Amino acid sequence: MQQIDRCVAALAEARFTEHIATDDRTIDDVVEDIAARTGLQLARGRLTPARYQLRRAAVGIRHIRT
Repeated sequence: MQQIDRCVAALAEARFTEHIATDDRTIDDVVEDIAARTGLQLARGRLTPARYQLRRAAVGIRHIRT
């Protein structure tokens, strides 16, 4: 709670004036939007649905703590 005023003030700075709506959008959609707004060329295209699910499973497995 002690950080709220500092954080709100920091987010009011000019570098945070452009907001990107992420509701109901995939991660790929958001990444492509950011790349387009900043003029960046993405190194790779989207993953196929099967590769996407495989990547999600691999990340989930890596996060299992024993």
